[in-house]
Amino acid sequence: MQRRYSEWEIETNGVTAVVSEWGSGVQNMVLLHGVSGNRMTWSDLALRLAKDGYHVYAPDLRGCGDSVATGNQIGRTLQSYVDDLESWTQAIGLNSFVLAGHSFGGRLAAEFASQHLDTVERMILIAPAGPDSFKRAAAEKPELVENTPRGNSQFDNLKSIEGPTLEALRQFSAANPGRPATRSVVMRWLGNLDVDDRGHARHIDSHETIDAQMTILRTEDQSDKLAAITTPAVVMRSIDEGVMLRYTIPHYAELLPNARFIDDVDADHSIPSTNPDAVFEALVM
Repeated sequence: MQRRYSEWEIETNGVTAVVSEWGSGVQNMVLLHGVSGNRMTWSDLALRLAKDGYHVYAPDLRGCGDSVATGNQIGRTLQSYVDDLESWTQAIGLNSFVLAGHSFGGRLAAEFASQHLDTVERMILIAPAGPDSFKRAAAEKPELVENTPRGNSQFDNLKSIEGPTLEALRQFSAANPGRPATRSVVMRWLGNLDVDDRGHARHIDSHETIDAQMTILRTEDQSDKLAAITTPAVVMRSIDEGVMLRYTIPHYAELLPNARFIDDVDADHSIPSTNPDAVFEALVM
């Protein structure tokens, strides 16, 4: 079997979507990254999947990585990301595929599947963000708000630290000892860096995109749509999730009629990075 890597640039609703492609197997698979991630989050897993006979595609979501979007081009609703995914998969000719998403990408995967039941063969939701809006979850369990640091404000604080990367991390960790979201924020920050030869960092993504995606998670609710998704699904939750997602992730397993719940994966929220073996097994099962 020929194994190859290539990239697509596809016009999708006013934005040029950049999509990476690995392998040439008969089984198509689409991988969706999370907030502040990019398509190369999946590179190691995608290579492994390609060697195992899969044909893998991973996009930079609108406003992330090389899929540059600013101002009115920023995705303000989950539907805008669904429309992009529909547009580029149709342009490439993907009529049927396995769909996986991490965090925000998991929320997007479920939304896409709810509208494309004949397209998605299987669905793997890796530490998915939702399905409840965070506002709804907080109304049901007010203690979630009390115990969940404001991730965006921490992210702002970390971005504001100038100078060498390691020094920025030292300052941030010292200022936020033991806070539950600290590791997640640091991972988001590291995933968004282009580091120069002095060890100084430049952020790749627009913070406007991150704010827009977090607003979607806080305000949009997809709980009522899940019962109609009869697609075989896997839902994964790590042993080290933040308190909000620890509460909301199991709702996917409860509401999806054909879901298998893999709980307490030995990883933090960034399961594809911290336990890729567990993700690989879920993708190919």
